[in-house]
Amino acid sequence: MWDCGYCPNYCGDGICDYPEFCTTCLPDCGVCAWCGDGECGPYERCVTCPDDCGSCPDVCGDHVCGLTEHCSTCPADCSTCGDVCGDSVCGPRESCRDCTADCGSCPAVCGDGTCAPTENCTRCPADCPCP
Repeated sequence: MWDCGYCPNYCGDGICDYPEFCTTCLPDCGVCAWCGDGECGPYERCVTCPDDCGSCPDVCGDHVCGLTEHCSTCPADCSTCGDVCGDSVCGPRESCRDCTADCGSCPAVCGDGTCAPTENCTRCPADCPCP
């Protein structure tokens, strides 16, 4: 094995070894893949080279609030939305007075200034004056 001395690497021996590189020895090292060359090479990924490989799909739970994620669809990445009227959840800061869509109609309360169908002038003269 060592009888003949050291054999230097040469282009065309089928081994891509120093000092060979894709730019200096295409037969042994193959075509270079660079981010931005328009092709998603074997060592490129959407995270490392979105120019060639495209953008990564949004994944809820990856700690990145992606373009298709929202606080209502992925609070793990986009934090909580807080109370949003119309989201079908009566949140702690919503009430029947400010968000009937989520909390429903308020029950009739004597003295609220509205004569509700369940009130009349004898039960609640403050809201329903007698004629």
